[in-house]
Amino acid sequence: MQLAKLITMTVKSNHAKIPLLQRLSVRISRNLKRFYNRFLKLRGSPRQIALGMALGIFVGMTPFLGFHTAIAVMLASLVKWSKIAAGVGVFISNPLTAPIIYPLTFRLGALLTGFSEPIQWSKLLKPGAFMDLMKNSPMIIIDMLVGGILVGIPLAIIFYFLTYAAVSKAQKRFQRKRAQRKLKRKAKVRAARPSGYSKNGP
Repeated sequence: MQLAKLITMTVKSNHAKIPLLQRLSVRISRNLKRFYNRFLKLRGSPRQIALGMALGIFVGMTPFLGFHTAIAVMLASLVKWSKIAAGVGVFISNPLTAPIIYPLTFRLGALLTGFSEPIQWSKLLKPGAFMDLMKNSPMIIIDMLVGGILVGIPLAIIFYFLTYAAVSKAQKRFQRKRAQRKLKRKAKVRAARPSGYSKNGP
């Protein structure tokens, strides 16, 4: 009994020594891997899924934050691409990437359209800087849209080929596994039949 308590206390002590950040990173990586495996099992052809992902990536680069998913899913349903893949793709814009994506698209768009004066990167990265820009310059939406298109097209093409290759490989692997399971079931059925058994009877 005392030995069990001692082991339990030792395990808890060792567990407490593991940095919180390390445990968090392990949990996040495990969840991402699970999500990735589920994504590979989406219904649809590799082309439909890859096109849906590319569409979502492209829409995610536009300045319509908050409407990305609705826009991507609606467009995907119209062209009969994977709606789920499109919904996943828009999350290229998230709280971690938005502070990089939107200043980049704004700067590119402003340089091309000339509607807004390009400002320094340091000012764009300050908290609340974009809300001030939106109030002072409504044309920033057009600047960000133009910049988003310029960045979104090559990104969409890259993610199309990456997604197509990953899904094609996964689907072939799943098909092989299903075929192997089917053969194993048939072999078990044949092995369970009595000797001399025939489908047409004795």
